[in-house]
Amino acid sequence: MLDACLENIELVNALNLAAKLRFCGNMPIEQQIVHSVGFAAVSPIINPGNVVDLGSGGGLPGLVLAHVWKESNIVLLDSSVKRSSFLMETVSRLNLSSKVSVLNNNAELAARSLMLRSRFDVVTSRSFGKPATTVECGLPFLKPGGVLIVSEQPYTDNPDDSKNGEPLTRWPANSLSELGAKFISIERYMNSFNYAVIKCCKICPDKYPRRVGLPRKYPLF
Repeated sequence: MLDACLENIELVNALNLAAKLRFCGNMPIEQQIVHSVGFAAVSPIINPGNVVDLGSGGGLPGLVLAHVWKESNIVLLDSSVKRSSFLMETVSRLNLSSKVSVLNNNAELAARSLMLRSRFDVVTSRSFGKPATTVECGLPFLKPGGVLIVSEQPYTDNPDDSKNGEPLTRWPANSLSELGAKFISIERYMNSFNYAVIKCCKICPDKYPRRVGLPRKYPLF
């Protein structure tokens, strides 16, 4: 699946344009595609029905995942009108409109929509925010059994070793439990990228997420 994405000229060109518009990071697009494919590679859900990409920006990882998870319905969520307009044009140009939709909204508001809350199998986050912000805004989208997959920092020790402490510090059990979730693992792809996998165990309490801005300004942990 990685080679197919790297060889998809239309996809690569679209992401290069996103990079020129500064909607993506500074890493070479080929590496950003590898990183995006990693979300699917580490996902415990092989063929998710519904996926939402938080803060999709220039379409990473969402546009790449649309080519990997061919049967999935994917929502690219972004609060910026400019980025969302770019994504809408790109989705149309890549002939993905039948399975990919773009939503210009704040995650805090979108997660309270009856059409979106507790409806998704997978939520992805590439650079949405700090752990507390990401889980508060991302977990309400998930149905029980769904997973939140977050691009994670590198760890110097074995990421699967609970004695390491670092993942458990960034993803504290008590706080995740309050949101109806639990930390599963740190997964690695291509020996280059790490991802935190958080499982939704029960529907997130109605009081989350708090109103727009509060998860960033006053994080839960």
